[in-house]
Amino acid sequence: MSTSLKVEFSFPYGHRLMMHQSLCKNIHGHRAKIVLTFEGKVGEGGMIADFTTIKQSVVAKIVETFDHSLVLNCYDTELIQALKPFGFKIYIFGSETQSRSACEPTSENFAQLILDMYKYSISGTKLIRVEFFETETNSAVAEALQ
Repeated sequence: MSTSLKVEFSFPYGHRLMMHQSLCKNIHGHRAKIVLTFEGKVGEGGMIADFTTIKQSVVAKIVETFDHSLVLNCYDTELIQALKPFGFKIYIFGSETQSRSACEPTSENFAQLILDMYKYSISGTKLIRVEFFETETNSAVAEALQ
């Protein structure tokens, strides 16, 4: 039998959607919330994994990366170059081997990116689901293939 556990984190970030035709093409910010679901077998200690171990990994890998970052599409080169001299914390989303839409820092792409960041096991668990909330009421979900 498999059991799951969930951990939740939040962090502020800024972004812009360069391909968007409305207000989201402008730089703006959000307070993201992510809910991660891990699956595993309950061990002899009665747990799948220690929450502290998972939280430390998530904080080190996700929160520290995106907390107070400006997240930009890798194709948004003019803006990236204009902002670099100011020393802002910028995260370049995607790579030029991907399509422009795959590099947009949307909720859907964020959820998939976070799922991809955890292809390996944390304390014997597997990340099976990421829900990325851009606002309190709007979220996107990425799930691992079984």
